[in-house]
Amino acid sequence: MGLNPPTSRLPWQADLPGGFAEVPKALAQDPALRYASVAAFDDDLFRWTGQRPVSAMPDDWRYRLRKLIQRHPWRVAATGTATLGVLVSLVVIATLYSRAEMARIAAEHRFSELRELANYMIFDLDRRLETLPGTTASRRELVGRGQKYLDALGRTAPADSELQREVAVGLTRLAEVQGVPGRAHVGEIAAARTNLERAEAMLIAGRHDEPGQWTWRRDLAQVRYLLALVYGGRDNDNERQLAKAVQAESDVASALRDAQALSVSGQPLAGLHELLTSVRLVQADAHKWLKAIDVAHKLQSSEEQRLLALPADLRAQMDFDFQVGRLALLSGDSLYYLDRKPEALAAYRRGAASFDKALAHQPSNRKRIEGAIHAHWYLASVRSELGDPNGALDDSDTALRIVERLLQLDPDNLEARRIGEAVSGDRAGILSAAGRHDDAIRLVESNLVVREARITRQPDDAEALRDLAVPLRTLADIYERKGDRVGACKVLGRAHEVWTQVDRRFGLGDFDRKNELAVVEMRLERCAAPAR
Repeated sequence: MGLNPPTSRLPWQADLPGGFAEVPKALAQDPALRYASVAAFDDDLFRWTGQRPVSAMPDDWRYRLRKLIQRHPWRVAATGTATLGVLVSLVVIATLYSRAEMARIAAEHRFSELRELANYMIFDLDRRLETLPGTTASRRELVGRGQKYLDALGRTAPADSELQREVAVGLTRLAEVQGVPGRAHVGEIAAARTNLERAEAMLIAGRHDEPGQWTWRRDLAQVRYLLALVYGGRDNDNERQLAKAVQAESDVASALRDAQALSVSGQPLAGLHELLTSVRLVQADAHKWLKAIDVAHKLQSSEEQRLLALPADLRAQMDFDFQVGRLALLSGDSLYYLDRKPEALAAYRRGAASFDKALAHQPSNRKRIEGAIHAHWYLASVRSELGDPNGALDDSDTALRIVERLLQLDPDNLEARRIGEAVSGDRAGILSAAGRHDDAIRLVESNLVVREARITRQPDDAEALRDLAVPLRTLADIYERKGDRVGACKVLGRAHEVWTQVDRRFGLGDFDRKNELAVVEMRLERCAAPAR
């Protein structure tokens, strides 16, 4: 019989790394539990002395790991440290990435909010303010601030083509407030031209030629239309005005075709039709100043018929009374210069009726107010020439009352002041035709003081200088009607000086050279001749 196995560990056995499990296995009563051979027992002893796992112990991973640590304590410690470092690094990297991602999302959110704010300021809010008198200075501040936001965004995302389009359109809106003729502006002429030319370059470099990008071509047409107004009204370069307007018509016609192909409807489509009318009218204006008045009248008449032929639902989306009103007035202008004054009178009355109707629906709409001023102003002028001085004074009074109302609502509107000066100057001619020469002279002289002050404020504005020359000829006419030849000749000399200055600084269009400067020079020659 073999020896009974120990029932408990000996004191020294507990101190052995493997628990010295080889002894109980070697003395086990069941032969199946004992070592199969002395060599197997010897192998376990050898493994035990080398701190390796022995067969007498259960095959457990925790036991194997403990033996590994016992064999390589420093390596395991180093590996553990390295592993811990990797784990810590991964945690730090994950934390930093999470924070960076959160910051990126927050930045994108702020970018999006700032973009929405800029667009709201430049497009939505400004368009609402545009029709309201008294908002010119506020619009400049508003659009200028929105433009700064868009400029900043455009620098951070130069590859975002749609954002670049928004920047270009923002520049366009800013230029309108700064100094585009026919708009409520604050007299910053050079800045307006610079912003428009910059916007044009940005839109040309963008996606305006790609299929389906009708909004790009619409925006480019708008910029070129405004540039045509600047080149004609500010630079007195009517050939350049016509060329730019022809480009604008090509752009808007292409945008209109694409929009219709894409089934665009409602106000966006109506806006394209209104823009097409605008660019054709500025072409007509250029033709008028280039002495092709018959061509101008054909353009105006055909455009009026085109608008009248549009579907009723589309006309309802437009400022239709305003559009047909201005077409009638411009057609009347051409008829007047073609010496068809009774037809001009009928066209002016048609325009006045349209604007008065429009103004009755929106009495504070700036565009409609200005349209009504022009309508009654033109009516006054032609009625006077057709021998109706009392009716002319009535229309002149109406026009001046509307001007005063507009200036009370919008004192910063320089364009309204300019219109008021022109109406006042024509009223002087009507007073003189009615025999009230002294009243007429006082009115023109006070008007000239205002115009000279405007030149001081806007020395680079060709239109302001021209606006000083025109009433001087009117004043000379009044002196002649009064019988004061000396006074008339003195005023004509002053008019010649101003026209010469316009020609030297800005150049004269053919119309002004023939119908203003040449007439003044002819009359000055008569002044030099001995009085009979």
